Amino acid sequence: MELYVRFAESDPAAIEQRTAQMEAHKAHLRDEKAVPEGFRILASGPMQVESGKTTAALIIAEARCIEDMTAFSDADPFVIHGVYRQVRILRWAPTLSRISGLKPD
Repeated sequence: MELYVRFAESDPAAIEQRTAQMEAHKAHLRDEKAVPEGFRILASGPMQVESGKTTAALIIAEARCIEDMTAFSDADPFVIHGVYRQVRILRWAPTLSRISGLKPD
C-alpha cells in the first residue's frame, strides 16, 4: 500500500454546484463499499483562508496504486459537477508524522 494526497482547488464560480452536491460528496467520501480494494481515507477536509471561506480540500488516503486514488477522485460528485477548478493527486512519502499508525519513510 502507498499513501496518496488529493489536493482539490475550489472553483469560486461553482458555489451553486457545491451546495447542490454537498450531501452526495459527503456520502461518496464515507462509502467504504464502493472503493477499490485496500483503499482507505486516513484524513479528509476543507482548507480555508483566514476569513473561513473554503478554497480547497485535502484527502490523505492509502491505496494500492495511483489509479485507484484517481478512480475514487473521478467518481466524487464534486469532481463530476465541476466544484473543483483543479485536482492534483500525488504519492506521499511522509518523513515526519504524529498521526497515529502512520510510519515515516
